[in-house]
Amino acid sequence: MYTTSTGQRRIRVINYKFEVSNAPGALYASIDYLTLASVVLRSYSAKLIRGADPNKSREDAIAFMGALIGEARAKSNVSNGVIGDINVPAGMVWSFCYLSSVLNSRLFLSSNKLAPDARIVEYLRLQQLNPYFFASRYYPRLYPLTLAIYEVEEGSPMPGDFIEEEEGVERDENETKIAVLPANLPLCRSTIKENEVYLVDNGEELVIVVMQQADEDLLL
Repeated sequence: MYTTSTGQRRIRVINYKFEVSNAPGALYASIDYLTLASVVLRSYSAKLIRGADPNKSREDAIAFMGALIGEARAKSNVSNGVIGDINVPAGMVWSFCYLSSVLNSRLFLSSNKLAPDARIVEYLRLQQLNPYFFASRYYPRLYPLTLAIYEVEEGSPMPGDFIEEEEGVERDENETKIAVLPANLPLCRSTIKENEVYLVDNGEELVIVVMQQADEDLLL
């Protein structure tokens, strides 16, 4: 119910159309796993603010995702991703990445390792981020800045180039050019090379990481 500017009382009705399916595989394939991870973590982080033990909340969140993985494996025939040695829908792999990142963040530190005010700040940040910035914040993009490691097909644009035109697409002459970005790397220890230079983008800051054995000529 709401009241118009002329004082009339009206019922506002908002209709949505959703696709339905009785096939579990289609259901799990259609899940937005980034949003799912965001909702789950917001729920469990809210328990921290109400005084829950961080370790217990972390365990509960992991147990929930574990149960969801088991359900997906049992009822879905879509298994194009891998977590450890378990085949799951590809999107679920990213959910687990985001879950792991947040559960290892400052927000879920033990009570004796994080001041209450700092936990409140982390909690509010998590609650207010939309899924896109949530992903960037807790699973930052990692870009290698050494072009030599790229396998670029002949004639393809290199990272750092600008795309002037796309075939079949008309562009206004004042339209901003599209920069070609290097492919971002997975956040795992095996990815990091001691002779590389990396750019880390967490949606709030850009950090250049220079490894100890990075080429001096490259830095210059």
